[in-house]
Amino acid sequence: MSLILMVTLLGLGVIVGLTTIRDQVVQELGDISMALEALNQSYTTTSSTFTDVMTDFPSIDPAGTPPACLCLDVAASPESP
Repeated sequence: MSLILMVTLLGLGVIVGLTTIRDQVVQELGDISMALEALNQSYTTTSSTFTDVMTDFPSIDPAGTPPACLCLDVAASPESP
């Protein structure tokens, strides 16, 4: 009887632990994606003969839309007779 109780408690602990790990991994990946979204690589280099400027434009994708250059539409295939 005590073996069944120990296995049950261990099983519940493993499930709760893995759920917590999953949630924290998803949270960390979300934080990384937000950091990469905010990354700005603009620079300016000036010398006596020229000025070099590169401006990193912010994301042009409106919130809630798929990323640019990705076609997520699936064309419906014609039904076979």
